[in-house]
Amino acid sequence: MHLPITSLFASISALIYLKLTLQVVRLRKQNQIAIGNGGNPELSAAINSHSNFSQYIPISLIMVGLCEVQGIPKALLALITGCIIIGRVIHIRAITDANLVHPIRLRGIGMRLTLFPMLFLAILLALVPILSQFGVY
Repeated sequence: MHLPITSLFASISALIYLKLTLQVVRLRKQNQIAIGNGGNPELSAAINSHSNFSQYIPISLIMVGLCEVQGIPKALLALITGCIIIGRVIHIRAITDANLVHPIRLRGIGMRLTLFPMLFLAILLALVPILSQFGVY
């Protein structure tokens, strides 16, 4: 069984996750902070963006994989995963870029581009088994 959308989503997510991890490692080393954030706002933001990313991507990845296995159109899943990735990247920027004038607005956009697609995936996963019982899907 091939899961090209799930594979691509996992690959892109892993690359972003590695970048976030390396950012935390770099800031820890640069500031000689082994545990916690040491009161350093830049390190705190990097830790938060890393943590936040790791909270949303795993369940999204599982839902996309389940949808793909159940035959949800790949184009739809590509659109959904694209929204989630873009949402996470926007959210990361809003957390880590200290020069933004209105980071909360950007964070909101990032969250909406993550949460609405996740909700849509959850609804799809709930509906497919129900509809298949009636021969609709």
